[in-house]
Amino acid sequence: MDDPRALVVIAEGEHCRRIARYGARNALTAELSCSPPLIYWMQLLIVRLSNSRFAFRAADVREIVRAVAISPLPAAGSVVEGAINVRGQVIPVLDLRARFGLASVALAVEQHLVIVTAQSRDVAFRVDEAEDLVEVADADIASAGALTPTARHVAGVAALPDGAVVIADLATFLSRWESEALDAALAAATA
Repeated sequence: MDDPRALVVIAEGEHCRRIARYGARNALTAELSCSPPLIYWMQLLIVRLSNSRFAFRAADVREIVRAVAISPLPAAGSVVEGAINVRGQVIPVLDLRARFGLASVALAVEQHLVIVTAQSRDVAFRVDEAEDLVEVADADIASAGALTPTARHVAGVAALPDGAVVIADLATFLSRWESEALDAALAAATA
């Protein structure tokens, strides 16, 4: 009869381990025990800016609305396009193009405003199109630090079947100085 105390783990990997057992007549038997890897998924909202694609974590997205006129917000900083009023709430519109060095384009009616929660506030990003909501396995997302240590404002890059997508890092999108300037501009505009 096998003695359950005579169990020795002789090799262990990420999802498998090889176990040796001493059984009847001190015979050594080995078995390989594997479990499927745990796969975590992240939902991403894919957006298009000209010929570039970016993504926001779907958990951060509050809503998507058609583009409307954006009121200027003086002294708010170079990455702030202005502000919009959504059901009585003044929401700053941040410029994804300026942040990532893309050419500026004029506001057009076919564009969208993606309203997200970032740094404890609601903000909007003007995009050409909200393309798709996709689920991506964590294994298919490279962290920004793994790509380059200077990848500011990038949370990672997702590998999708139709190409790579840059995931915007909403936690670092505004610097402390830019956030303070935005707060002051919003206070002045709503006073």
